[in-house]
Amino acid sequence: MFTVEDILKATDAKLIKKSSSTGSYGISIDTRTIMPEEVFLAIEGKVFNGHDFLNEALKKGAAGCIISEDKLSKVADFNNQRPFFLIAASNTYNALGNLAGFHRKKFNIPIVGITGSNGKTTTKDLIASILSEKLNVLKTPGTQNNLIGISLALLKLNSKHQACVLEMGTNFPGEIREIAKIAKPNIGIITNIGPSHLEFLKDLQTVYQEKSAIFTDFEKQDLAIWNGDDPMLADLFHLSKCRSKTFGLRPECDFSASEIKSKEDGFEFLVNDKFKARINILAEHNIYNALCAIAVASEFDIDIPKALEALASFKSPQMRMQLLEVKDILIINDCYNSNPKSMKSAISTLSGFKDRRKILVSGDMLELGEASAYFHHHVGKEAAENSIDIFIGVGELSKEAVQAALKAGMDLKSVLHCENSTEAGRLLLKIVKPKDVVLIKGSRAIKMEQALECFTTYSTR
Repeated sequence: MFTVEDILKATDAKLIKKSSSTGSYGISIDTRTIMPEEVFLAIEGKVFNGHDFLNEALKKGAAGCIISEDKLSKVADFNNQRPFFLIAASNTYNALGNLAGFHRKKFNIPIVGITGSNGKTTTKDLIASILSEKLNVLKTPGTQNNLIGISLALLKLNSKHQACVLEMGTNFPGEIREIAKIAKPNIGIITNIGPSHLEFLKDLQTVYQEKSAIFTDFEKQDLAIWNGDDPMLADLFHLSKCRSKTFGLRPECDFSASEIKSKEDGFEFLVNDKFKARINILAEHNIYNALCAIAVASEFDIDIPKALEALASFKSPQMRMQLLEVKDILIINDCYNSNPKSMKSAISTLSGFKDRRKILVSGDMLELGEASAYFHHHVGKEAAENSIDIFIGVGELSKEAVQAALKAGMDLKSVLHCENSTEAGRLLLKIVKPKDVVLIKGSRAIKMEQALECFTTYSTR
């Protein structure tokens, strides 16, 4: 909650119009959910502009509005409305982050920040699940991992919370640094480094530099946790100025996995060669995510057996290697997103299903820049090398994957292409058989879940 004075102090903004109303107010950026006496902060996005909804905010009882200085003309017609205050900031996007940072400083609790190329959401949910056995935990909802999503999560912090777990994503250089300055995590995690967002981050070295920025302001007492098997992270052993823990399959890691046994719905393994673990999540990379969660739990004095109890009951987040059964057909719903590293892992998981016909429905992987054709080529090649029975490429970029699958030896009748995900779903309905296992995966903008909906919703058939 913020007074007008708090808002002005946090944002270095200007009070344009006073109001007779006094008190403390919550912050909202959405007129669909704004509550009376909250303050409406007008954010400008790629496809929307909050300044277009100022009148709506006031009609719903907003105590005041925070707008960009260059949008003052937008409020010229509001002078005759009920009392409200008006604050002008140089940039409302930055103002939201500043308000979140101002609020975060009120709480002396552990803040866990998670970044990396893959596994952020599942790792966040695993950590929150374990910590919630002991503490009142706030976490970022879903995959709201940019400055806006993290700021809104931090604004929900209250005196009842004992820990906070934040997923930190990035699309461009400097974003992790910016988010970390706001959230000030004291436990930082890098899950791995891989080819994601290369359209903006250019190469793996830039990805590494961006992700490792989470540790920039760490002090001696803070804790850095990272994937000890990832060669891109090896330098962190020498560069970290704080305490550190590693996780991985190598026995040298602080938290390691051995004797891994693949099950149709997950994995069994030993943690540190001693503790029997079971996770009901597909894809071997989730063993890494589980080990990372155990490493965090140890910082909260939660022993390994107790952490493993929580892990055993954890279910995959929606559209994240989620195993479904539809009319005796197994479907791996991994529709939320896709990049080369996660696609490779997903194909490997699909290939592990024995005595079933394996179908891969692969949508375009976006934001790969000049390397796009190279990485799509490898999707088709890996499908062939992993004995996938039917390969369906979806989208313009996936034509390269289709050609690569054929070149690598897949039969012409087993390699297909669709323009969009709905077309792919309709095709699947025609060719899928009982006992088949189908992996559906692609970048978020391709909306691969529409292929799955063709099995469950008549309107998309």
